[in-house]
Amino acid sequence: GRDNSMYLYGLCFRNGYGLSRNEDSAKYWLQKAADMGYAQAKQELLLKVGENANDSAGALVQKINNAALPPETVLNEFRKITPHIASRELITGNYSGYLLQYDWSGRHIISNKAVTLSLERPDSTASAEASINELTGEWVEKTTGQDANSQIATARLNATLKDDSLLFKDTHYAVRDHYSQGHTITYNFESASLNLVCSGDSVYLAGSIELFSPDRKEPSKPLFVALVRSLTSDGGQTDTPLDKWAKDKQKDSTDKGGASLQLVDVKVYPNPFASSVTVEFTVKGPTEVAIQLISMSGTVVYKKPKQTLQPGRYAITLSPGRIASGAYFVRLVSGAQAVDVKVIRK
Repeated sequence: GRDNSMYLYGLCFRNGYGLSRNEDSAKYWLQKAADMGYAQAKQELLLKVGENANDSAGALVQKINNAALPPETVLNEFRKITPHIASRELITGNYSGYLLQYDWSGRHIISNKAVTLSLERPDSTASAEASINELTGEWVEKTTGQDANSQIATARLNATLKDDSLLFKDTHYAVRDHYSQGHTITYNFESASLNLVCSGDSVYLAGSIELFSPDRKEPSKPLFVALVRSLTSDGGQTDTPLDKWAKDKQKDSTDKGGASLQLVDVKVYPNPFASSVTVEFTVKGPTEVAIQLISMSGTVVYKKPKQTLQPGRYAITLSPGRIASGAYFVRLVSGAQAVDVKVIRK
């Protein structure tokens, strides 16, 4: 008998969240909530389709020919992956592509928007090391929705570049969405986890964007961005930066191959995990790597035998099977070096 419960139940039917889509049932429950005076139900009934009606967006994902998209996950096998931010020198420039928004489950794409992004380094008297990590630019997002007028949202970016991410400061914009047709909602840019890859004469940038709305006091729904820029269109810098990056990578693998620490930059996600957990790490020189999942009592519940890996960044997705919920350690071993990361099995 609660109006907001009837409204949410109607949304489940309309969008197929946990139920088979049924527009008749959706309208029935939305109308009951509207009859009780629930304003959001009245607004939803005025819209022709629900938020999860963008079936074309799913097909769009298959069409994005983006070298930065992660490869298919392979369970229990070491998989060499591309660097996250391959070169700080190459990240600046003008990008174009798409922003894909998912529903809260992270399974259904509910919208896709055209995006242009410019990144540049600000004029600064700071040290060279500091200035190369500071970025400014402009984010322009264009929406053409079925339920809203076309809109262009613009944000002036200020960010600090980390190994695989951007941390934003004083960056925000205002947009409309499915549930705010008549007014805009403010979102602050928090961070972006990115993967940058050079391929041919193009630079690809892809990853997730974290936004937070002070108006709604909640984060945005999951966002994924896929962008590309051409090296030939950025000030005539066609080969020089890319050649320099390739030479530096080759020199780096040669000079650092004898370092005592062969495993660095270990990351484990998701944490907590349900059935599988991914471990990412960088190998600085040819070395044997073994991996184990160990209970708090010291019992090895999963192990991957030693395998010789060449320099590069790797990922292994572990599927340990039926194990009890609780705390464990992921342990990576390379010679005398051992790295332990605590994880939680939900």
